[in-house]
Amino acid sequence: MKLSSERLRVIAVLAAVAGIIGLYFYSMSIEPEHVSISEVEEHVGEYVVVQGRVVESYNSGGGTSLTLSENTSNATVRVFLDSHEKLEVGDRVEVMGKVEEYHGGYSISVQGSGYLKVLQKWESRQLTLPVLAQNPWEYRGMNLNLSCRIRYWSEDGKDSYFVVEYKNDDNESDNYMTVYISNITVSNYSKGTYIFLNARLEYSTKSFRFYLVMDSPEHHIWPDRVANAMG
Repeated sequence: MKLSSERLRVIAVLAAVAGIIGLYFYSMSIEPEHVSISEVEEHVGEYVVVQGRVVESYNSGGGTSLTLSENTSNATVRVFLDSHEKLEVGDRVEVMGKVEEYHGGYSISVQGSGYLKVLQKWESRQLTLPVLAQNPWEYRGMNLNLSCRIRYWSEDGKDSYFVVEYKNDDNESDNYMTVYISNITVSNYSKGTYIFLNARLEYSTKSFRFYLVMDSPEHHIWPDRVANAMG
C-alpha cells in the first residue's frame, strides 16, 4: 500500500516534533555536573553547579555580581545574576549557571533555568578560637561570629584593641587573638568578660599572624550571658 506525499509529509513532521520533544525531556533529565571552582575552566559553554563563599558582592542596575572562592585553593569565579540579591561577604552559596570566559578568567551566568541557593549565612557561623585555629585560612577575609573572653584591652586612639582568649576546662588559655577596633569604646568592657563578637579575619604578611578587625557598622559585640552566668 502506497502512502500519498501528503501523508508522508505529515508523518515526517510528527516524527520531527516527537524527536524535539524527546530531546527536550532528555535534556531536562540531565543534571548539570557539580564541580569545584578550580575546575570551571574545563567546562566553558556548559552548565555547572558550584559552591563557594562570597568574597565580593555588588548590586547594579542589571542585577548582582559576586566573586566566589573555595576553601581548598585560591581559585575564584565571578557570578552574574539577573536579579538583585542581598548577599554578604562570608555567605556560603550554591549556584547553577553557564560557564563563560571573562577578562582572562571565568564567570558563571545565572539566568533562565539557573539558580542561586544560600547554604549558610555568615551570621550563623559561631566559632570558638580553637575551632578557628584548626584552619584559619578557610576563613581569611570572612566575617565571623566568635565566642571568646576578653583577656585585656588597650585604648590608645586609633590603635584600640582587645586581646581575646579561649579558656579550656582547666581554666587555662589555649588560644588568643588580637581584635582591632575602630567603632567601639573598648574600656566599656571588663577584663575577663565572656562575649560574642562579629569581626573579620585578616592575615598580616609582616607579622605572619592572623588577627580580627571590627571596622564596619555590621560588626558588634554583645555579652555571652550563658558563659558569664556559668563563671
